[in-house]
This record gives sequence, C-alpha cells and structure tokens, in this order.
Amino acid sequence: MGRMDEALAMWHREVELDPLSPHLHYRLGLLHMGVGQYDLAIEKYTNVLELDHRHSMAHFNIGYCNIKKGNVDEGIRSSETAARLMKRSPLALGRLGAAYAQGGKIGEARGLLDKLLGLAQKTYVPASAFALIYCALGEIDKGLAWVEKAFEDRDPSIPVFFAVYRMHEPLRSHPRYHALLRKMNLEP
Repeated sequence: MGRMDEALAMWHREVELDPLSPHLHYRLGLLHMGVGQYDLAIEKYTNVLELDHRHSMAHFNIGYCNIKKGNVDEGIRSSETAARLMKRSPLALGRLGAAYAQGGKIGEARGLLDKLLGLAQKTYVPASAFALIYCALGEIDKGLAWVEKAFEDRDPSIPVFFAVYRMHEPLRSHPRYHALLRKMNLEP
C-alpha cells in the first residue's frame, strides 16, 4: 500500500527479534530495494547468503541492485548464479533475461525470451517470466499483457508489493498499470 516507512520500521524490528532468519533479512532487503536503497538491500541480501548461500532470490536481487547501481558485470554474475541455483527453471530464465536487458545485453535477453516461448509450446511457463523480460526491454504493452495474464493465472510470482516494486517502474505511467492495481485492490 506504499506505507514504506511503517513497513521498514516493523521489519527492522522483526530482524532484531530473529537475526538468524534468512527469510526476515530477505524481506527487509525487498523493502530497501523497493525504496531504491540499493546498498542497504545488498547488505540485507548478503546477510541472507551468509545464513543460506544457496538462496537464489537473494542472488537475483543482489544482481538487480548492482545493475541499478551501474555495476552491470557484477549484477549479471549474481543473476547467472541464481539461475544456475534454480536449475534454469522458466522463472529463473525470465529473471535472468530481465537482468540481461537491464544490463544492456539485449541479444542475450531476446535469446532467453525465444527459449521461453519455445519451452511454452511444451510445458507450463509462468506468465511472469515473460512479463519480466518484456518490461526490462521497455516493451510496455507486451509486458503489461503478460502481467495481466499472470494475475489472471494467479501466478504467485506477481509480488504482493506490485505497486512499489522497482522492477515495475517502466509500467507506472501506463493507464493499464493503474487499472491492474485497482483490480488487485492495491491502488491507494
């Protein structure tokens, strides 16, 4: 709902009460990432990896934060590590494709998009995997179409913080984005 200061205070308190919980450090990292505090987010995700070095989403989000900070090579390496840990699942390929697009590796991003489209002919591929890549490529209409499909499919990868998640920034100026927020009961 965008009440980030309250959420940050509450989740910092949770981490104080249970400092050995990778999940709590991860959630706190998500909030810091959501408000653009990339160094603090990386710190929290590093804490996660100290507690659980195989936490793929911490690797992905460190990658995202590093790309946003301009550390593209380091960000892509983290994203590739995460995809490897997730055994290059369709969602992992979507996240990796988004990292490639955000890092300026458009050919690699499109290659993964093509791979996912081919894979979708044989097996289930979550709509959010396509949405991530199309949004990162700046293809907003296609990205929104896939976000809408993900919502209709009840894809669990559409985060609860859809309204504040930084990866969805390119969508925010589009009227379809606001219609989707209303449908999700997330518009303030």
